[in-house]
Parts: sequence; structure tokens; C-alpha cells
Amino acid sequence: MIASLRAAGSTVQPGAIRNMIRRLVDEGEAVRIREGAYKLPSRNGSSAESNAGPTENETTEPPFTATESQEAD
Repeated sequence: MIASLRAAGSTVQPGAIRNMIRRLVDEGEAVRIREGAYKLPSRNGSSAESNAGPTENETTEPPFTATESQEAD
């Protein structure tokens, strides 16, 4: 993450980035997989695994989130 930010021209100090990652983990906004590797938590809380396998319809992609109203007029 630090290397990606530096490559994009960020001047944020590595210590500040580490502190923010730690805060995200403490607040449940990120999950530590192993040292230096993090992921976003499950949106529905069904699995702590980042790759729980294919879904019922054999997809491993996240579900589509509609941005417009789904109700009939």
C-alpha cells in the first residue's frame, strides 16, 4: 500500500499510513489476513474468509449493487 501511494506521488509518511491501517482494523473497517496483507470485511457477515468459493450461481464476483430505485412507479 505504501509503495502504491508513493508511486502515485503521495508524500504521506509510511508511519502515518500504518497508523491509519491499524485504526481501520481496530474499527472493523479492514481485516488483517497476515502481516502486511489486509482486506475489507464481509458485507453480509457470512464468512470471514476473503475467498469463500463460488456462490450458488457459480460466481466469485461480488453482487451487483443497483444505484437506481428498484420500485415500480
